[in-house]
Order: sequence, then structure tokens, then C-alpha cells
Amino acid sequence: MANRGYVEERSVLGIADHCDGCLAEAGKGWRPIGTLLPIGGRDCKARCRCWFEYRKRDAFGQTSGDGDVEIVQRPDLEKLSEAEFVEAIRHEQVEVLGAFRDGKQIHVPHQGARNGVPLLDDFAYDGATVVHNHPDDKVPSSEDLITARKRRVLRLIVATPNRVFQVEPETTWPEKAFVLEAYVEAEALAQEATARDVSNLKDPPGDEWALERFRRRLRVTLARALRHIGVIMKFR
Repeated sequence: MANRGYVEERSVLGIADHCDGCLAEAGKGWRPIGTLLPIGGRDCKARCRCWFEYRKRDAFGQTSGDGDVEIVQRPDLEKLSEAEFVEAIRHEQVEVLGAFRDGKQIHVPHQGARNGVPLLDDFAYDGATVVHNHPDDKVPSSEDLITARKRRVLRLIVATPNRVFQVEPETTWPEKAFVLEAYVEAEALAQEATARDVSNLKDPPGDEWALERFRRRLRVTLARALRHIGVIMKFR
């Protein structure tokens, strides 16, 4: 997830409903969102289902990269509940983002690149739950948390092929997000170790020393994460 200093532009790809706003915008190419009505948003009476494409452009006309690439709406995911949406995007090969408030989606979901998907500039995310995926199976990043806090996101859910993480940006001090990353990773290791230990009770491993090394590494990781959290608590 990213939110950098580019001008966001929108282009209409197709008209699904009879929507005067979309019909007027169609065929005009890329236009800055700041000059347009938030079509399909909370202020749109039509609540249209038209297809849009987004991109970000700097003052020199260069479109952005590294996660701020052109994004495309995903109307196929729009009617899903929060739980269904999480499961639907876990195995996507690019990052997909949706936002929920009071259990309902607040805009049409959209996809970005494999390493990033932006929040939309023309939508308010105050008090919303933002859900997106990490195809590389990584934990929530510092950028995820800082961006979410700037946009006053209430809850952030990151779905990966193997795990789902939930954090509240306002209460996790995103400025020290490395602590959360360490803690989340340590917690995931603990869960994996527990599952592995249970499995080993049924089928003892041939290399007990390898398992003991894993346990020691896990204890060190947990201790380091908790130590970082303890330091931050002193300055709360």
C-alpha cells in the first residue's frame, strides 16, 4: 500500500450503467481526479458500476512506478463481505485493495502492482477497515502502517497466501513500525513452531538437535521483539 506525492488521474474504461457523470467523462482520456466528482463514491447518487483505471503522474508528466503504477478497478470483488474478500485476494499475484465501513464496501476494489497498491485520493478512509494482500507472504510493512495512520484507517488487514494479519494503526505507533513487524513475525514463528511440535509428537524427527536450534532461534526472536516493545512503552 502506498500514498506518495503524485497527482492521481482517472480514465473511464467502460460504462456499466446509465450514469451521466461517467458518460460525460468517457473518451476524454486521463484527467486529474481533483477536477472530477468522486464518481461511484459516497457523493454519487447513481452508485454506478462503471469501470475505471487509475494512475499517478508527477509534475513532469512521468507516471509513477514501484507500486504507484496504473491501477484497475475490480468490480468482480465488490459484492463480497469482508471475510469473503480476505479469502478471495489471498492468492492474487498482484496487490488488491478494498475498504469497508460498517461491514459494507465504501468503494469498488482495485488492483495495483505485485509490490504495491495505493489508497484512492478522492475517498475518505476515516474509521474504515482497509484490506489488501501481500503476494510475497510478508507481514504488514512500515509504509502500510504509516500510510494507514495518515488516512485515519481504523483497522488494517493484510492477507497473504499463508497468513492473515490484523492491526490497528492508531494504537501501534507506526513511527516505530519495525517493532510491530518483528512482533508479528515472531508470533507467526511461534504458531508454526507449535504446529510443528504437535506434529512431532506423532512423528518424532530424526534430528532432535535441529529442532532444538529452531526453538532457541524462536526464543531469541521473541525476546528481541518484546524488548523493543518494552522500550517504546516507556515513551508512550
